[in-house]
Amino acid sequence: MDPKHNGLLELPSLASDLDVVATHAETPIQSITASVVIPVRNALPYANRLIRALKRQTRQAQRVIIIDSESTDGSPERFRQAGFTVVTIKQKSFDHGATRNLGWRMCDTDVVMFLTQDTLPHDRECFAQLLDRFENPSVGIVGGRQLPRIEARAIERHGRLFNYPATSNTRTLADAPKFGFKVLSNSNAFSAYRRALLEGIDGFPTRIIMGEDHVAVARALLKGWTIVYDGNAVVEHSHGYSLMEEFGRYFDIGVAHKYHAHIYKMFAMPDKEGKRFVLSELRYLWQHTPLRIPEAMLRTIIKLVAYRLGHREQLLPPFIRNRVAMNPQYFSALWPPNAANISAELPITALLPGDPCES
Repeated sequence: MDPKHNGLLELPSLASDLDVVATHAETPIQSITASVVIPVRNALPYANRLIRALKRQTRQAQRVIIIDSESTDGSPERFRQAGFTVVTIKQKSFDHGATRNLGWRMCDTDVVMFLTQDTLPHDRECFAQLLDRFENPSVGIVGGRQLPRIEARAIERHGRLFNYPATSNTRTLADAPKFGFKVLSNSNAFSAYRRALLEGIDGFPTRIIMGEDHVAVARALLKGWTIVYDGNAVVEHSHGYSLMEEFGRYFDIGVAHKYHAHIYKMFAMPDKEGKRFVLSELRYLWQHTPLRIPEAMLRTIIKLVAYRLGHREQLLPPFIRNRVAMNPQYFSALWPPNAANISAELPITALLPGDPCES
């Protein structure tokens, strides 16, 4: 079928990345040079606050693209009503890299900003602070500061304060010896990429369990781009993981580091950074909530065991591997779907945008 008929749009370049089901709504074109891409699933608890925060920014995005993994809570309709573009993909097709590739390839702006559904801009200047950094043509990626959510407890708070300090920094490949593993520091929960950079590195890696943002930074550095961390661009974003969730997350990190070791080894593996984190956490808890130190030590052991097990995931029976992983779909033969299993044409239904909500 010709995708130009029946109100369909064609995105053939995405065939190797994701199995697209449908798209709803487009925002009016605005004369600015930034778009926002947000992967979501069942985001209704966050939707209203996120929409309000996006619409209050002094630098408005030309387009906000919501990539939804078959939500069942009505949140896609809420985002559509806000005037955002909503693209629906199959839940089993979700891939941290391919999903974001789908988003940025739908944008024609100079810069593409990435958030997650539970990331909340801290003030009205949040986007402006990021975008101003791109006035320097050598800057390819800008990440911002992530503060802990209001209800975060001590262990969760320390994690954000350690990894996202108030001090800004600028990094090039020449700075790798100085920063070590931290030279790759970046988070797609809140970051902005020059579109030309994404084109030059062929986007994010696909078939990756997590860490697509780190690999993108490595590729950018090797191509001569400058990476910026702006401590004045601030969002609220943190997680209070259970012990099992902590295990799953670090198991996935171990898998990611195993299969992309050739990249990480160029910039030093994270062993020393892990030791710094543990010592900092103990000092922080001793000063604030010493009764949480035993829990922190238990979590450190869990992280270490999970990380090392992730490096050896091929030795585990599939049912155990899928049980402990935070992203078990990675191990499915259908995840992400091969290009041979997808139509060369990916029709996307385009509906008119809903009325923008009040800011």
